[in-house]
Amino acid sequence: MLKHARVDGRHVWPQTVALFGLYLVVSTLTRLIAVSNDILNVDESSYMVGAWELLHGHLPYAGFADNKPPLIYVYYALTQLIGHGMWAVRLVTTLVTVPLTALAASAFYRHDRRGMAAALAYLVFSASYDAGEMLAVNCELVMMLPLAWAVALMRDEDELSSARLLGVGVLVGIASLVKYQAILWAPPILAAVFIGRRPATLKDIASAVTAFAAGLIVPIATTVSVFAIAGGIEGFLYWNVTHNIGYVLNPTSGGDALSRGLRQLLPFFAVTTVLWIGLTRSLMFHPSRYWKTLVAGLAASSLVAVSIGLRFFPHYFVQLYIPLAIGAAPWLADLFVVPLRKPAWLAAGYALTVLAAFTTSNTLRFVTSKPALNVTSLRVADRLRHDSCYQNGSMFVWGSAPVFYYDSELPLASRFFFPEFPLVPLYAGNRRSTAHRARPIVRDRRGRHWRWLMNDLRQNQPTYILDTAPAHLKMWEYFPLGDYPQLERFVRHRYEPMASIDGVEIYRRRDCDVTVVAQK
Repeated sequence: MLKHARVDGRHVWPQTVALFGLYLVVSTLTRLIAVSNDILNVDESSYMVGAWELLHGHLPYAGFADNKPPLIYVYYALTQLIGHGMWAVRLVTTLVTVPLTALAASAFYRHDRRGMAAALAYLVFSASYDAGEMLAVNCELVMMLPLAWAVALMRDEDELSSARLLGVGVLVGIASLVKYQAILWAPPILAAVFIGRRPATLKDIASAVTAFAAGLIVPIATTVSVFAIAGGIEGFLYWNVTHNIGYVLNPTSGGDALSRGLRQLLPFFAVTTVLWIGLTRSLMFHPSRYWKTLVAGLAASSLVAVSIGLRFFPHYFVQLYIPLAIGAAPWLADLFVVPLRKPAWLAAGYALTVLAAFTTSNTLRFVTSKPALNVTSLRVADRLRHDSCYQNGSMFVWGSAPVFYYDSELPLASRFFFPEFPLVPLYAGNRRSTAHRARPIVRDRRGRHWRWLMNDLRQNQPTYILDTAPAHLKMWEYFPLGDYPQLERFVRHRYEPMASIDGVEIYRRRDCDVTVVAQK
């Protein structure tokens, strides 16, 4: 492999700024089709609704509840300081988060040719897949910013001081508060530290591990303390620990896992072929055991993250892009040496072809059609906005569709804006298990979550209740309202049918007109 000279310190900042500008431009060009106010992925609507609730002073897991860590809602909320809605989230992500993540990949190699190769590979290939998964602002995309900079801090094995490892731990801890899978990078980081410090005394290893662990614990312990002080520790622990353990222990069936792998994971491997070849070649010839341990470990642990629950959601794959880009970078840098040889032209041609193909297909999909759920949600929102009770109203959606809250911009009347498991046996990504368990279970559950739901509804008295079961949206056909007596009685006694749009039944509180008049 070629030797890559380090950058002169006097030119670091001008070069860094120039490279950030380059990565910003590439990020914008590769993600331009997604810069809009439309929801690309249902999770985006839940993060956005959660962020709005947070900005109104409602505590996560008490005022609104889902099994995602708190920092994704903080991230979305911060973007709302520059504008209202998803366009602000996409703007910040495209112009700041993504290029800064690319800059971290570049910084791993001190911004030399390998660094540029890593950054550009990350930007191009992370935009070359289903936009509803890869270009959507999911937890994984945001999580990669602190994770990538944690790896950048580990670029030199001879500079792994305790202070630096403390910083690495803090960044991994912050990333885990965006998405839990970030914690899977801890073992390869510690393994690389062990390799990088050989020969070393037991005291040296203990000091390094302690520094990393202390950094990892600080943001997590701080977050737990905040929720304990705010009185929301029960919900925090349930949704972030208990609920997710149950989610992981309920994987999809073998047949569905195989089908998902063939439809989603296999094409991903095909699209990223160049990066896998580059990673393999670099691992074969790179002289540093430390580098091999770190990069191979990060790639392997990211594959573990991809496989959690065997659901193979494509946004899980986002965690692989940085290890792949950094790992393939030495091979790519050596490949693209003037005059370019045939392998370089083939690699460049393949990368640009997949980028062009997915950009075109994603654009056509956005222009020619919208997901049925989004169309229905917009129609429902338009009907609600023209209703006399809309002002100062609130809503509860019986269904796994927070996009109705996003489009209508009505506040939550219950913390359960994703009323899935444990209220009903709906397991995301596991249709067979959901269908199998839906009918036999006892309908009128008396557990604490049903008590929480009914207490929320009685206290908040939502203006509108949407029933999505008749519309067969997001597997909710398995959970008709009539199968849940206490909720069905609440709706029947206090609400009247208002409209039916694409199968979604809209119920309005009977006395809402009186309430509106009194307020006026």
